[in-house]
Amino acid sequence: MFSVASQAENLYYRWIHRRTRVSIGGYNGVFLTPSAALHSRVVRFGGESVQLAEFLRELRAGDVVWDVGSLVGLYSLFASKAVGSTGKVYAFEPEAEAAVILRQNCRLNQVGNVIILEAALSDTDGDGELFLGDQGEKAIHSLKPRDGIKKKGVHVTLHRGDTLIVRSEAEAPNAIKMDIEGAECLALEGLNETLVKPACRFVLLELHHHALARFGSRSEDVVSFMLQAGFEIRRKMERGTESHLFFHKR
Repeated sequence: MFSVASQAENLYYRWIHRRTRVSIGGYNGVFLTPSAALHSRVVRFGGESVQLAEFLRELRAGDVVWDVGSLVGLYSLFASKAVGSTGKVYAFEPEAEAAVILRQNCRLNQVGNVIILEAALSDTDGDGELFLGDQGEKAIHSLKPRDGIKKKGVHVTLHRGDTLIVRSEAEAPNAIKMDIEGAECLALEGLNETLVKPACRFVLLELHHHALARFGSRSEDVVSFMLQAGFEIRRKMERGTESHLFFHKR
């Protein structure tokens, strides 16, 4: 249950302090923050200011970026500025309300090079279920049920990344950021043909160690997969039960 104080705080952000401006890596952005939780996430860059800044430093003008698990677009919108008008960002966000805010944030920042795909990446093409976070927490949703999220899932479209490229529904990425609550193993498998190509040179993975087990995988399996695809780990950052791994093409 929300307390009176938290309800009042959310009303403040919903009706008064609706927009929040932040800067990182020399880039400026403005984001809709209609709740206290979302405002906190934006001003703290989701607790990933170092990771985001390093990701942006790896981008080049004209790059194609895939932001897998975009949420409201912190990585997507700043990446869109880093790659410039000749580059593109494909933002994958299957949660409907988060996707609405993502579209609004794109308009607020007047970016025209972000393509939003309301779908989840996996190792198959078809239909799936998305289990949403309780109490309106937009950042926590998963393709597998677990504690702390709603028991009943909603329909979501699943795509193999390689299929999207073959069908010309998305361009092959030069850089990828992926944060999808344990489903990284599935999404990477669906991108196998793309990852081995030299043009895909940089991948930032957030690995949820406990969540991976629900998908029948381990962090070691993901690392082994990336090494076989021709990458090496340049940096590893730990945060509780999660790791951020910076993979560069050898």
